[in-house]
Amino acid sequence: MIVLNHMTEKPSQGTRGYFLYSPLNKNYFFRVYHDNGDFTDHDIHCEEIEVELLSDWLSFYEKDDNTKTLDWSSKALGRDN
Repeated sequence: MIVLNHMTEKPSQGTRGYFLYSPLNKNYFFRVYHDNGDFTDHDIHCEEIEVELLSDWLSFYEKDDNTKTLDWSSKALGRDN
């Protein structure tokens, strides 16, 4: 751990968490859940973050007008494909 100008720095590589969106604040943040059920939310100040989608409850969708979205899968919504 490194201390910079009254901040501590801890490498994030290997941390598992969730990108969340707050419609109230209109911003994204990163949430890390702890073993005891608590969580820590982190503001995002970087422009590009590599992610790997691990859940089989999500799907990519493409509409006829070429609009592309990432949303809950048919499985998660209880619908047939």
